[in-house]
Amino acid sequence: MPDFHDRLDFGGSMDELYARIASGYGLGSVEAADVIQIGFEDFNVRLRTTQDELLVKIYSKKRDSAEIERNAKIVQVAVEHGVNHPPVLLDKNGEFLHVDGGSGLKMIVMKFIAGKTFFDTGTLPSDEQLKQIAAQAAKINAIEYDPPYLFDIWAIPNMKWMFDKTKDSLSIEGRELVTKAFRYFEAIPNDLPKCLVHGDLTKTNLIVGDDGEIYVIDFSVTNTYPRIQELAVMAANLMFDEKQGTSLPLKVRVERITQAYLAAGGVLTDLEIENVFNYALPGVAMEYMGSVNERLVGDTSDEIVYWEKLGFNGLKEALS
Repeated sequence: MPDFHDRLDFGGSMDELYARIASGYGLGSVEAADVIQIGFEDFNVRLRTTQDELLVKIYSKKRDSAEIERNAKIVQVAVEHGVNHPPVLLDKNGEFLHVDGGSGLKMIVMKFIAGKTFFDTGTLPSDEQLKQIAAQAAKINAIEYDPPYLFDIWAIPNMKWMFDKTKDSLSIEGRELVTKAFRYFEAIPNDLPKCLVHGDLTKTNLIVGDDGEIYVIDFSVTNTYPRIQELAVMAANLMFDEKQGTSLPLKVRVERITQAYLAAGGVLTDLEIENVFNYALPGVAMEYMGSVNERLVGDTSDEIVYWEKLGFNGLKEALS
């Protein structure tokens, strides 16, 4: 199990840090703190105080100030436009992005949402849940905000970069599957409409609240991309049943996502509709290669093993 504390440039007392956070938000004293042991980059902790229950996202030491401010701004814009993100608190100074005075660590603090992700439950969205998710996707895509570009190694447009980096470490069958997926990647037109795209509406980033609402989290890889990248990721990941042999074909998942998105008020051109599958299949390949890449740099966590298997099996299904 990785030590999530290594993600922070901090050698002080965590208990004292948590106490300062609670004080900085006027939330009384800390009763309990539990590290959320999932995710690839930041340090997330569930904090229970005498007044509230919170999720604190402390930004990783790998992020520079510009990237941190970029991420916090995207979350703020999404919240302001009505995206169903867990409510974010302002600190005592009225700041959305909080800086701990004792350590310099930067973070955002939000209400803890009681519920589970689709990753936690190992289930697929129901028809009603898919409607809610599609509505959130359409809402994000309609936001007129163009953040500074951030290179994301997992993003579908970076497929060639990822293949060059991992090709010698893929299994023989895996390399053959990815090579076939490249044909679809190369068929994607260059003039697809672009917009703000969450880019990671996957099983781990959608919480089904105990209140029945769907909450969108983790805008870390949000960028301006072709609009159908949103649908492609959802079809490739969110709607894939990792129980081998039981998943709907990728083409069927693409059709379901596309229809749900349009029904929720999303806008797509005919050219986009024609190319969602071409975009989704490389998305599956990126899950596989991205996980192999993480393993190469030393991450052998259960989560990485899960994503690698998910991507590999997804490729086999789609190309069989």
